[in-house]
Amino acid sequence: MISRQLFSAAFALLLLGSHSAFALDWEIERNFRYFLYPSDVAAQRVARDIYLATHGGAAPTPEQSELQINGADFWTTKLAAAGDLRKRWPVGWPRDENATVYDLVKQLREAEGRSAPVGPEELSRRGWASLLARGPSQTERTGATDTCWNPVRRLHDHCRQWGEYVRPAGWIVRVFDPDASAGQTCQWTLDGAVFAEATASFTSQTRAALGQRAKPTESADCREIRIVVPSAPPDAADPRNTPVRGTAQVERSGAGATVEVAVDPSDRLIVGFGDSFTSGEGNPERPARFNGKTWSVVASLPGTPRALQSAGAADLPARDPDSIASNDTRAQWTDRWCHRSVYSWQIRAGLDLALADPHRSVTILHYGCSGAAILEGLLYAWNGVEYDPAVDRGVIGSRAEVGLAYQELCANFEPTNNAKLDPPTDAQESAPGFYAAALKNARAYVARCSRSKPNVFRRTADALLLDIGINDVEFSNWVSGLILDDGVLAVSHGFVPCVANGAPCDSATREKFDRLKKRFDLLSDVLTSYLLPEFGIAPDHVVAAIYPRELSGCGGDAGDRLSGNVGLTVATQPPPLLFPRINPQACQNAGLGYALGGHGGVIAALRDADGVRKVENARLLLNTALGSFAASLASGGAQPLLLTSFDSAEFRGRGFCATADAASRPPGGQACFTKDELVDSREIPCAPGIPPSNPESTHIPRPATDLSDCPHTGDTSGFHPFPPDRYEPYRHRERLFRTMNDVYMTINQRPPYDIDAAWGLLDLANRAAGGAFHPTAEGHAIVAGYAASALCTKLGCGP
Repeated sequence: MISRQLFSAAFALLLLGSHSAFALDWEIERNFRYFLYPSDVAAQRVARDIYLATHGGAAPTPEQSELQINGADFWTTKLAAAGDLRKRWPVGWPRDENATVYDLVKQLREAEGRSAPVGPEELSRRGWASLLARGPSQTERTGATDTCWNPVRRLHDHCRQWGEYVRPAGWIVRVFDPDASAGQTCQWTLDGAVFAEATASFTSQTRAALGQRAKPTESADCREIRIVVPSAPPDAADPRNTPVRGTAQVERSGAGATVEVAVDPSDRLIVGFGDSFTSGEGNPERPARFNGKTWSVVASLPGTPRALQSAGAADLPARDPDSIASNDTRAQWTDRWCHRSVYSWQIRAGLDLALADPHRSVTILHYGCSGAAILEGLLYAWNGVEYDPAVDRGVIGSRAEVGLAYQELCANFEPTNNAKLDPPTDAQESAPGFYAAALKNARAYVARCSRSKPNVFRRTADALLLDIGINDVEFSNWVSGLILDDGVLAVSHGFVPCVANGAPCDSATREKFDRLKKRFDLLSDVLTSYLLPEFGIAPDHVVAAIYPRELSGCGGDAGDRLSGNVGLTVATQPPPLLFPRINPQACQNAGLGYALGGHGGVIAALRDADGVRKVENARLLLNTALGSFAASLASGGAQPLLLTSFDSAEFRGRGFCATADAASRPPGGQACFTKDELVDSREIPCAPGIPPSNPESTHIPRPATDLSDCPHTGDTSGFHPFPPDRYEPYRHRERLFRTMNDVYMTINQRPPYDIDAAWGLLDLANRAAGGAFHPTAEGHAIVAGYAASALCTKLGCGP
């Protein structure tokens, strides 16, 4: 990454330096095409420019960008902090020295017809991606974000006003003179482009540019114009023969001289496959919203279902029951089925590539899906983690990731027989000849455009990003095996693999890794035989990310000390009359009986250092298998790139149990904390001007009391989790992985009325476990930095 950073710094210094008089430059207005609205690209661009100006011209890595834009004060930062780089901004942007980033975003959104964002303090709490989250809508029952992904149809057709997503018809380009003075009018002449008109459709303007017979001219501000540059029409026989590129010439007369500039925008297409470590699981665009009540209060309301009234876990913080029409309190995702989020390392890598080069646009097809495996997910159907057949209708996108990529890239796609996409059973996979037949089936039903016509593709792709395999070895069961026991462990199918000296040391573990190798071999055959050559992706443009060290610091690599148990606990219930005292064993999952006897809650703990080491050894073996798979894609010496460097550097000691408390003591000396410590925010008065949050939180919320200087109190003797409406899911923390606390307060997947009183513990576990043990947004950004560096090397990242 050093060479890329040096290049970026040198390029930035050129931008910061003086410009020659009468020099024209240009940039694509919305060059990260995954974002529907230009303002969302602009917010990222402004953050980058401010970083450049305040760091001596050094370009930020995705990690640095993430820490900046989700920092406590970003939205109130004054635009003047960008210094001379403001000269290169659109003339309509605020020039008031007191204008803030929030002021700019609000102005741009209003011009786009969008609602104003929440205030800067609340926006800071929710995270930057909440700007993309839409409000409730009857027509978008699965939710939606302001991206090009349509979660109802499950295709990238949500940006229809910009034409086709996969192959752009053209670009809106801003041509500007950073040194021109205001108040001057010049004559602009175009060749190969037309002037952008707000009232005309974008696709009609691209057609007009392609069919123009005379050079358009217009008198306008000498400082800038906005034009539409069309991409070259694709070859009818094989569009892959035509690069996605446009050319135009712009001439400006006036202001003392006639100057010209050549405009040649192009586009890079990135395809991404993967599982929950790719989708962005654990990091929704908008966190779940709580109502300040507890479930016990909700239980007392008229019409509350009987199951909720008697639920043992009814004292925890509550969300309102969801109403899609008016009050959708669920966490918001770009794709709810897959828990797909723009915080994903694949999205962040593509965004970084776009920000580094305003002369090129980036189109990303991001298909990562939580729970996906090589068979059930990539090559066969998978409905993800929140599929609801009663609600999710109208889907036409393939339920297999590889099939979806073919569907969107094919020029003559014919739908397959969905019954043929049903994943195989264990017995079918174990039958002789299964994998040879699976390769043929992949060609017949997934990796093809048509069964009766030649495969014709809309364009070539430039790179493939992926990680896969962790669900094929049942990683979620490894975690359950570490943190649960007795009845709860049995219900969750917990399993601790046995790996020693780099190899499985029991039959159950051996069977899982033998199956993984066979599946990797199958996927390698599908990619090398079909997808890579047909999409035009060179093997050395394949970038695979290993699975990072989420147990680092949990005992497996830091002696025998186990830490972070508080972070694995959501809450326990006050004991009922039958159990007048909380048995300490209840906080250690002594059994399902304790939980159902009045100690309901997600009460998990790490207790076995040897088990931690075994799981860490299995993770290393998984990554070895992933590396062997990546190497199998090589052709003619062109090696795919396996991202491994971050594993031993940024992630060391920052696993999900990292904590500022070296002894990892239970809160307040208790065996476990209870729902009473999930205090209501209205009970914590804060002095004027002090935000209701605590950016210094490094693992779990720091102490908060009723002191007037809340929350920055010196009281460190007790523990109180943040009230959910104060929790900041995207702040920097020592750990880089989600805990159950995070998931309860950020995702809280199930609505209150779904609680089953007979299984209160397990229902609560579902609310708090889906997303735990996955990278935070900061963790994704670290991986994105290495992926972006690889893409920069392969595809270029500057003029």
